[in-house]
Amino acid sequence: MKAEWDGEGNPLNLLAAAEDAHKWLEMFADRPMSSFNSLKAARDELRKFLDEAQK
Repeated sequence: MKAEWDGEGNPLNLLAAAEDAHKWLEMFADRPMSSFNSLKAARDELRKFLDEAQK
């Protein structure tokens, strides 16, 4: 399975939507004022899922 987006950047499948979600989680988790360790853990778990799905 491959992540796919349309010409406007909208996800065409669940994998693309998950990639978009991962980018948002990464942005929030990596900000210096963010103290949400659970958010970072969620990001890491989502990355594992995405990596496995793309093998």
